Amino acid sequence: MDINDRVQTIGHASLADGRVHAILATTKSMADLGTLGDRDSFGAAINDGGQVVGVSSPEGLYNHAFLYADDVMQDLDLLRALASQAFAVNDAGVVVGQRESHAFVWDKVNGMRDLNALIDPTAGLSLQIARGINEWGQIVVQGKRADGSTVALMLTPAPVAAH
Repeated sequence: MDINDRVQTIGHASLADGRVHAILATTKSMADLGTLGDRDSFGAAINDGGQVVGVSSPEGLYNHAFLYADDVMQDLDLLRALASQAFAVNDAGVVVGQRESHAFVWDKVNGMRDLNALIDPTAGLSLQIARGINEWGQIVVQGKRADGSTVALMLTPAPVAAH
């Protein structure tokens, strides 16, 4: 469940037939966001533009991360054999979450990327879950060190060089 600055709330509700769907509620209305094709969906976060992220099941497949925008639920995980879930979205529409045991970041241009591929490989870290992202693109992740201990980190994107 989450709420944005426009007092839009995201969560989920049980339907009469036992299914569960993500819902978007305002002070005046409630909308069923549907699913990616199977029974259930769960809303996790909403940005100030009204974009929603969460998890749903495509027909007969593992749970997949979704982005709901402009009345359409989009499957963010095109690798159909893996399970994923989205936990947060910033106002630029950049989504973070987990695919299997790897933290991911998704955007319209690059699609879903494993955050482990975007950090220094000599750091001795395995990034497992991305839990949050702010407007500057900083991402809060949970990971493991080489010795197996758990660590919480904040990743800050490197500045883009001017051409």
